[in-house]
Amino acid sequence: MTTPPTNRPLRVGAFTTSSVIAVAESLGLFAANGLRVEVEEVKGSGAQMKGLREGDLHVVHTSPDNVMKARLDDGDDVFVFFVQDTGLPQMLVGRSGVSRFDDARGGRVGVDDPASGFAFVVYEIMKANGVDPNDCEILPVGTSRQRLDALIAGEIEVGLLSAAMSGRISEAGLTVLARAADAVPWYPGVAAATSRAMAEARPEAIGGYVRSLHDAMMWASDPANSDELHSHVAAYMDISTDEATMITERETAARTSTLPDPTASAAAVARVGELRTAYTGQTVEGAFDATWVAALKR
Repeated sequence: MTTPPTNRPLRVGAFTTSSVIAVAESLGLFAANGLRVEVEEVKGSGAQMKGLREGDLHVVHTSPDNVMKARLDDGDDVFVFFVQDTGLPQMLVGRSGVSRFDDARGGRVGVDDPASGFAFVVYEIMKANGVDPNDCEILPVGTSRQRLDALIAGEIEVGLLSAAMSGRISEAGLTVLARAADAVPWYPGVAAATSRAMAEARPEAIGGYVRSLHDAMMWASDPANSDELHSHVAAYMDISTDEATMITERETAARTSTLPDPTASAAAVARVGELRTAYTGQTVEGAFDATWVAALKR
């Protein structure tokens, strides 16, 4: 008789729960890999890194630049071990009256942190559309929801918002100026990170998590599974099928590729590092470890 795998708890800190996590849970992929995954929605990369540092979280879903910033600013030995896909579900949005990039010239630009990865994405989008971010006032305006409120109040001219806010953006009469997936299609979407101490203590759990996400992604990417995908997401998130369809379609629209290959994953993370170097002069080593992605090929 085959012995069932150990049911290892794995606490995952994410900004939002992706449909792939819902699929991995619903199809029993986590259980098949010996995992009991608990997802905690965390506000802010600082809270994510604190959770890894203190052992409250085993894994986080975050931008690779947040990992780089933690390595630089706090000396945390954290790294990305899996890049699921590329393509950011983010949009650069203008307040009422700002319908073109020219309208934002010299204005106020709301970002999470002026020296963070998504801020660099904003700068790249603006430069590509003929606006020098150095000519604008760059303001730290917290979360995507806070930037939406600032746009509605007219406190900033431009802000990067999550595509999940599409409905409120339209209701408020704001204008989508550009989509991040079009401007930086190579930018990692869902990236999983952990600390070196956690990886050394729980290598089998990290490996099982990578296999689960990879297999869930491959299944979810098959058009033949689209109806079942929506049902799984609806049940896992306790939302309607229509809402689940909107979430999965939004993720699909932002996705530019899947990255099961370690070389492609390393290249995507490296480009994020190049963007940080371009805007801050900082160079980061050790932000990606291909060990677990490479094991998928064995």
